[in-house]
Amino acid sequence: MKKALALIPLLLAGAAQAAPLKTISKFEFGEKWPFTREEVMINCRDGNALWVINPSTLMSYPLNDVAAQQAKEQKIKVTDLSVITLKQTGDAEKCMDLTPIIEAAGALCGDK
Repeated sequence: MKKALALIPLLLAGAAQAAPLKTISKFEFGEKWPFTREEVMINCRDGNALWVINPSTLMSYPLNDVAAQQAKEQKIKVTDLSVITLKQTGDAEKCMDLTPIIEAAGALCGDK
C-alpha cells in the first residue's frame, strides 16, 4: 500500500504539473471530518485550483470553482464531491462543512 501511495505523486505530476500533494485523515480533523473515507489527498494546482483525491481510485473532486472550471476546460472527468462527503447529523440533505479541508488545501498553494 505504501509503495502504491508513493507512486501517486508521479502519476499526478503531469496533470497537476508537480502540484503539492498532501494526505489528510479523519484522525487529524476529528468530528469536523467531512468524508466517507478515512483519508484523502488534497492538492493545489495552477491558479489556486483546489482538489480532493480519493487515494484508492485516484478520482479527483474539485473543491472550488477554479478547479471545476479547469476540469471543464481541460475536459477532465471528475465526480461531484458529494459522492464522498458525509451528511450533517440530523440533516440528511446538507453535507458536512468543507471549510477546514478547503483551508488545508489552500495552504498548499503557498508551497508552490
